[in-house]
Amino acid sequence: MRKAMEHSDGFERTLVEGIKIFKDDDSILIYPEKESPHFTIIADAGELHNADKLTNQFVTLINKWKENEGGI
Repeated sequence: MRKAMEHSDGFERTLVEGIKIFKDDDSILIYPEKESPHFTIIADAGELHNADKLTNQFVTLINKWKENEGGI
């Protein structure tokens, strides 16, 4: 979560149980699962391909952060 916070610095965002980052008219919500060491990612966009692109971008980022930190 710390890496997602650092990445979203400067973006409009909402912090509730995770991080909701706004990019143009689209947004992505990232929150940790309470029962397992996983994240849930929910994208909201006007077009399906934008939601897919945003989701894939953050899956890649989270995996990269995990590799660099030796786990999340």
